[in-house]
Amino acid sequence: MHRNQNSSDPQPIIIVGIGETADIAHEYFSVDEQYDVVAFSVSAEYKKTDTYQNKPLIALENLSDVFPSDQYKVFVALSSGRLNRDRQSMYDQIKQQGYSCVSYISPRAFVWRTASIGENCFIFENVTIQHGVSIGNNVTVWSNSCIAHQSEVGDHVFIAPGCMICGYAKIGSFCFIGANTVFADHATIGDNSFVGMGSVISKTIASHAFVRPAKPFVVPFDRHFLEDRS
Repeated sequence: MHRNQNSSDPQPIIIVGIGETADIAHEYFSVDEQYDVVAFSVSAEYKKTDTYQNKPLIALENLSDVFPSDQYKVFVALSSGRLNRDRQSMYDQIKQQGYSCVSYISPRAFVWRTASIGENCFIFENVTIQHGVSIGNNVTVWSNSCIAHQSEVGDHVFIAPGCMICGYAKIGSFCFIGANTVFADHATIGDNSFVGMGSVISKTIASHAFVRPAKPFVVPFDRHFLEDRS
């Protein structure tokens, strides 16, 4: 399939994946006038039908024959499996076929002009990315997260909703950052790390870390608090 694209035309893209993440990406890209989702793609072993979301579903192995890489761009829509290695593996395959990948940045996100964001990133609504922030390739940042000034996020990272990453923090590649995690100023975590939701990172943590939040302290309920003392 060939397409002549004028400068005013939306960018035709193929979404790689047919799971939950691909469904979400399709919804967001479809309402953005910059993009036109023309097809989906998966590895041949997972292709059980010829269409998905009323679009052609093409085996990844044949994708460049049907949609040439000089005319179409790609978004790899996989989640965070194996510390984002599933998404990274597919991203690498797409790059080896010569494709460029698009990034989606919600019009309801705030991204300061000096921030840099790599390709195949997905930045959801109500995300704040401040001055001097650097985000690598193949990164997902979910809603209501803030990445403060001069912080760095490596490649192949997943940041769940509601995270607060304070200034000059650093997140290595292949990390998963659970919902409502807080990074203090200058806090760092190395590559290949998993941070459980609600954690507080206040220092430098080496690579290959598994960070668990503190256990909640439960106080037995005192029914006397409900007594009417008037």
